[in-house]
Amino acid sequence: MALAQTQKSAFRLTAVDVRAEEEGLFPGLTLADARIRVPELHVTPADSEGDLGLLRHLGEACRRYTPAAALAPPDGIDLNLTGVAHLFGGEAALARQIASEMGARRGLGLRLAIADTPGMAFAVARFGAGGVVAQGVGAQALEALPLAALRLGPDSLEILRSLGLRQIGQIGGLPRAALARRLGEATLHRLDEAMGLRAVPLDIRLALPPLRTERRLFEPVSETQQVMQVIGDLAADLSILLDERRLGARGLCLELFRVDGAVRQLEVSAGAPLRDAARMGALFTERLARLNEGLEADFGFDQLRLLALRPEPLIPSAVELFTPGERSLAHLGLENLPLSDLADRLAARTGVVMAGLAPGDSHGAER
Repeated sequence: MALAQTQKSAFRLTAVDVRAEEEGLFPGLTLADARIRVPELHVTPADSEGDLGLLRHLGEACRRYTPAAALAPPDGIDLNLTGVAHLFGGEAALARQIASEMGARRGLGLRLAIADTPGMAFAVARFGAGGVVAQGVGAQALEALPLAALRLGPDSLEILRSLGLRQIGQIGGLPRAALARRLGEATLHRLDEAMGLRAVPLDIRLALPPLRTERRLFEPVSETQQVMQVIGDLAADLSILLDERRLGARGLCLELFRVDGAVRQLEVSAGAPLRDAARMGALFTERLARLNEGLEADFGFDQLRLLALRPEPLIPSAVELFTPGERSLAHLGLENLPLSDLADRLAARTGVVMAGLAPGDSHGAER
């Protein structure tokens, strides 16, 4: 079986299964050539948009391991694991956990490598044996890999093949000036990136807001009451972070990481900058109350994260013109619920954006 779509004015294969690969088929081959080699080949149109959507979903799920996750379309995700591997018992243990949660439990084939640089990890994951490449031995791990592992363009690869060069180790000792004249500086850059001689910053598109708190739980939680307990702890920690910076959040996002790797996101908004932990918890109480389908916890959540969205300066409020009773809903018997709190809680419960209180020009002083 293979997937195919139009590329460079021809219908080409974009992915092949194991059996098709054994028959000599590969991505990039034209469908006409593939039919000649394997007449009974079953071909399905590729869904590139659907694939990208799945990749984004997996990228969001990978933020349980690191806040620095970057998509590498069409089929890759780059994770910066600097300073986080020890939280999972080391790089080898983390690799096993990712393979289990992101691959096996989802029924997806996954090839994973942890290395000093993104270029080296790309090469070992896609063209090598995968696994953890020990620090300082990356050059040896790359020597026997094909030149395609360097992410070179097709023209450069064709020139190297015409010179009888097939493996990365064969070009490592060639004069750099000669390589640059034949293939351009980009080829040297790719080689240096893979060898760790040139830094390659990740294009982080899934970066987390700087103001966030999280909890990794020893035992998964699944009941609403248990989740609200954790939210209360997270809100208290987030309130301290906001207070230190004299900020308030106009929105909050709760991320619930399920044991099987799925991620649930719940957002609430505030009519004014907010940093009071009790009010944060109250908003999520209302938000959870309107979940018709429930939390969908299945086997439970083992990690929760609370993010402060759209932080704004929180200036100390002036003395109120009206008494607390006049500003609240005292006539309804709700003396301790100011109008701003009511607006936020109604928004969390109904999902409708509520207008906050704001000053306006008027000749009437009482307005």
